[in-house]
Amino acid sequence: MSWLFMARTTPSSTAPAGRYKVAFINFNQQALFFNQLADGCKQEASKLGVDLTVFNPNNDPAAQNSAIEGYITQGFQAIIVDAIDVEGIKPALKAAAAAGIKII
Repeated sequence: MSWLFMARTTPSSTAPAGRYKVAFINFNQQALFFNQLADGCKQEASKLGVDLTVFNPNNDPAAQNSAIEGYITQGFQAIIVDAIDVEGIKPALKAAAAAGIKII
């Protein structure tokens, strides 16, 4: 089962009718692996009819944290994150979870 499918099947009550907003916060776009990861998310989102936003923090943990905070206020239903600094984003992830956002 794909990550996007898991996020899509259990939306928060703020989900727009028929569409789900999912953010994928990558690590960077310099390495082939991270580009392939983003491409796979985009392909799966297209298949499932999910509105996917891909964010490149360019190896900056603070940028990942800010992105999570922004996606909370923008009403995303799920956030997929490849954490640069797990400890550094824990507060933002806790805030997202408290807002009913699924975290992968």
